[in-house]
Parts: sequence; structure tokens; C-alpha cells
Amino acid sequence: MKSKIKTTLIAFAGAGLFANPAMGAVSLESGSLAVAFYQVISGVVQPNTYVFDLGQASIYRENTGLNISVSAISGGPTSSNIGTDLVAVFGSNWANAGTLRWMVIGNVGQTDPTVGGDPAKTSYYGRSKSDFSVGTTMPTVSASNRTGSGNAIEAFFNFTQDEVSANNPDGTIIATSQLGDIAEYVTASPALFFTLGTPNQYYQTLNSGTIANSPYGAIEGALDIYRVIDTTTGADLTAAYSSLDAVVGANSQGKGGQYIGTLTLTGAGNLAIVPEPTAALLGVVGAAAACLRRRRNA
Repeated sequence: MKSKIKTTLIAFAGAGLFANPAMGAVSLESGSLAVAFYQVISGVVQPNTYVFDLGQASIYRENTGLNISVSAISGGPTSSNIGTDLVAVFGSNWANAGTLRWMVIGNVGQTDPTVGGDPAKTSYYGRSKSDFSVGTTMPTVSASNRTGSGNAIEAFFNFTQDEVSANNPDGTIIATSQLGDIAEYVTASPALFFTLGTPNQYYQTLNSGTIANSPYGAIEGALDIYRVIDTTTGADLTAAYSSLDAVVGANSQGKGGQYIGTLTLTGAGNLAIVPEPTAALLGVVGAAAACLRRRRNA
């Protein structure tokens, strides 16, 4: 009964709440990007969810740095370290227990104005990355899935606005007994699901060990972030780490989403944005070529 009542209320959350966020620990206004952690044991979502406000998604889309902490890139979070919070919420073995899931999500409300080149109904999704030498893929997102998942992200952000601050002022802990907790979106009907269906899950389960072939040191978790637009009207179609322009539901080659970077998490709880190693190499090569051209033209 609780789930049915909560889901009904969430359905009425609407864009009005999203456009006028309450004062709280985090500020997940239109155009925001966030990372959420939740624990699943024996198929049951556990009592607490931890949500961290990464700031505006468009800033990450335009980032050209090679390994930038989230606090440095966005100017929003006061610290890129959430280790103390993760220990407090999920225990000291959070990275190795094999029960903790994390995901990155972002959204511009369905009736909101364009934010930083992201029109209404633009969404951001994470894709699990287990090996830095292998790129991920994302299926094209249909119109119905863009609406369903976008509305779910919007509603989740609404109910995260006025939550109590955790140790990091940009993070908040949400009990599963509260309205709008993450259990509503990872166990409810597909219309509210943070998923495109198995195996296209948005989340990654943190397990013992680190991500393979990392050029960035020991990384416990990595999520490739993809941007999906619902319209090209008012959209900035480019992304710094991607050579492909965005198109509705996909990128310019018809593949799902536009890659904008990889969110990494260390065992100490540090969050950073990195490019695919091939993108980083291309950036170095491009800079060297530009320098050579300047020298030749001098």
C-alpha cells in the first residue's frame, strides 16, 4: 500500500516543483547532474540512499580536462570526496561488499526552458564500465522511454530538494521510508524505472577489486555518462569528449546517446571526470599538431 500511495503522489510531482526547488542540502534544479548510491541485499533495497549533487550537467558536457575532480570542474560541490558519507551510510566495506549500486542521472524538466544548451526533456544516464580499454554502448532511447525515465529523474530530483545534509554539504541521505526514495524507481513499473531493461541498466554494482586497465590509478567504479536530447531546437549539439553531434534519442551515427565523459570513484571516495583513454590521447595529439602548425606558421 505504501508503494502505491507514494507512486501516485510522485506521478503528481510535476514540473512545478522542479522549477522551484526547496531550500535544502542539495540543489537539484533543472539541468542538474547527480550521483545516487543504494544497497541491494537478497533483492531488497536497503533503508538508505545517498545522493550527491554534481552541479550543472552542461559544464561536464563542455569539460576538456583529462582528469578533473568534480569539485574543480563544476564549482558547485565544496569537496569531491564523499568517502565519509559512504562509510556512514553503507559501512566501511562499501566498495567491496558487492551489494552497493551507484548511478549517475541528470535531467531538464519536460516543460522547462533550455539550460546550458540542453532543451526540455534532455536526460543524462550512466553506463557501467569494467575496463578502460573497452568503450561502452547505449541503445537509442525511444520517445516513450525518454518521457518515462525523464519524468522519473525529474520526480526523484523534486523529492531530494529538501533533504537533510550529510557530512558533505552537497550530499544527502534519503531513507526508503520517505516519499520519493530510490526504491520507487528501481523496483516499480517501467514508467518510473531508472532502466532501459536488462541488460541496459543505468547502474553499476561495486565489487571487490578495481576497474581494469585504468590510466588514472586505482579506480573502484566507473560510469560512462551519455546525454540524450528530445529535440534539436535550442540544443548545443556538441560535446567536448565526443566527435559526434547529438541527435534526438541518439547521436549523429544513430547510436544511443552522446558520450560526455566518465565519472570515476576511488576507494577513498573521490569523484572525478575523465575521458576515454583514446579521447585523452587524441586530445594530446591534437594539441601537439596545433602547436606544430603554429611553429611552422611563425
